[in-house]
Amino acid sequence: MKRYSYISKGYWTVEGKKEKKLVVADVRETKTAKMADVFLQIEQGKDYLVFSALRAILYGHEDVVSDKVGDVSKKDLLETVRMMMMKEAKFGMIFFGRGVT
Repeated sequence: MKRYSYISKGYWTVEGKKEKKLVVADVRETKTAKMADVFLQIEQGKDYLVFSALRAILYGHEDVVSDKVGDVSKKDLLETVRMMMMKEAKFGMIFFGRGVT
């Protein structure tokens, strides 16, 4: 995690991890998921739907998001976007592996 700036301190994140939130979206609970503030367990092959739903919420179109997307509830998606303050973040990163759509 230090390599990818989650733990390390920096110009915008003087407090290091204390000022950051880690959200992991994966089909299984990994070591990284266990470290996360929020873990969204996605149904295999439905990752694109979940990321599209997050994008829709960010753009203010939460009304088009179903009650459940890729095994993740709309409530969890809304809370994740609000918690992460994705639009107001000083620093943000998205990592994805080969299995992501």
